[in-house]
Amino acid sequence: MTASDWYEIVEKTSPLFQGDILFSIPLIFTKDDPLKESIEAEVEEYNGIIVSQTCDLTCKDIDVVLFCPIIPLTEFVLKKTKPENTKEIIRIKNDLRTGKYVAYYLLNVFNQAGFPDDYFVVDLKNPRSIPLELIFGIKERTTQRLRLNSPYREHLSQAFARVFMRVGLPDSIPEFT
Repeated sequence: MTASDWYEIVEKTSPLFQGDILFSIPLIFTKDDPLKESIEAEVEEYNGIIVSQTCDLTCKDIDVVLFCPIIPLTEFVLKKTKPENTKEIIRIKNDLRTGKYVAYYLLNVFNQAGFPDDYFVVDLKNPRSIPLELIFGIKERTTQRLRLNSPYREHLSQAFARVFMRVGLPDSIPEFT
């Protein structure tokens, strides 16, 4: 499979699907108590991939859309190790590729003009939500967007579900001797 098999480019008139990648999604955060009379807030922008179900998006059967932040692979690796540590960089990339980082998912690179030319790492453990109507507004401000194709879209969805279905037990069964 080539990288181009992973994605398709869709026009802004195309409905939103699970697996659509959107850039510059603004979210408002505050560290203040929201019940205070006056609060300070910050706007952070995220690049993200939609994980809400396509049927819920097309039927507008949800109030908020769930997406997972995505970051370029080079940025992810630099958060984990120093740039001169070549062996460690390769190990981290291969660990991502083989799924050893349970809370992260590696998307293939998409080398086409107008789109970032790096692999993306999906942060599965920190999903974000945004009102449905706002995500439709964000969709309208771009002429084209990337959409993750099947079966990669379903594989990502399965990885996302695995992160939230994990059950940590207080004690495991002792090792047999």
